[in-house]
Amino acid sequence: MKYAGLWAHFWCPGGFSSLLCHYLAEANAVTQFGVRVDQLVNCKESSSGSLSSVSSRNGSKNGGSIAAAFAGKSAQPAEIMVKGSCATKHEGRALVQAPFDVIILAVPAAEAAHIAGEMLPASVTDVLRRIEYDNRVAVALVLDHSLVAAVATIFDGAAELTLDLDDQHCGVHLMAWQDAKRTALDGRSVSGVPHGSPVTVVTHSICGADSETAADQAIEALALRLGIACAVLKSMVLHQKVIDWRVSQMTRPLEGLVCDFSLSEPCFAQGSLIVAGDFWTQSSFLGCFCSALAASRAAIAQL
Repeated sequence: MKYAGLWAHFWCPGGFSSLLCHYLAEANAVTQFGVRVDQLVNCKESSSGSLSSVSSRNGSKNGGSIAAAFAGKSAQPAEIMVKGSCATKHEGRALVQAPFDVIILAVPAAEAAHIAGEMLPASVTDVLRRIEYDNRVAVALVLDHSLVAAVATIFDGAAELTLDLDDQHCGVHLMAWQDAKRTALDGRSVSGVPHGSPVTVVTHSICGADSETAADQAIEALALRLGIACAVLKSMVLHQKVIDWRVSQMTRPLEGLVCDFSLSEPCFAQGSLIVAGDFWTQSSFLGCFCSALAASRAAIAQL
């Protein structure tokens, strides 16, 4: 799969949040973060609350999942109530609930089944619970600037290296040089990295890796390719971060299930409730884009 032009890397100069802020401002959307969505219920079964709009992280241990709700100018009264909690100034949490015209769940499949509960047909809930993911560990290493030339040599013009293709016993699946993406976008060569700027390398583990040993495996894999001792490389690590992705790469999307369920669009929409995710189509950025586009069309049709 390593064909020239097959993969393209995109980088937001101001961070991914700057891209989100741009489109939110363009859409004149009002967002509220720091809200944990715990449950969706039928409005007829719950009284209204005091939350005007929400774009929130789901509160599971896996984290990183986004649920969005929109209050628009729908001619029909809101059908679904969002129940959850938000942080307070006193480090506690306050219960919140409010109805919305459209609810989009863009979370891992099992979380969508848990949050939506009885709001989804039994057939959809069953499919969501059968979709499977693996777990991986990502390690970000911020290294001393003196390693720029050496790192450039081992990547040899690429932004990523797949390590476990040739070495089946390697605990690191992928190694990515973040600076290569930035310099390519800026039109500079690697030697154009500002003097003194650190070098950033990110590794992704193989499936089922131990988060406790992932950082050592990442340093060992990089040190081996740089031709230096692990102790020397460790002394040149300025910062490091370990992310345990308990819900990572999808291993069984909808198309991998034996069932009669099918969709004409890569999202499930029933009234004002929309469930989006690459699990409806394929585990890739393309799958995410297609599902997001389908969810957007379904939401606009409701407003």
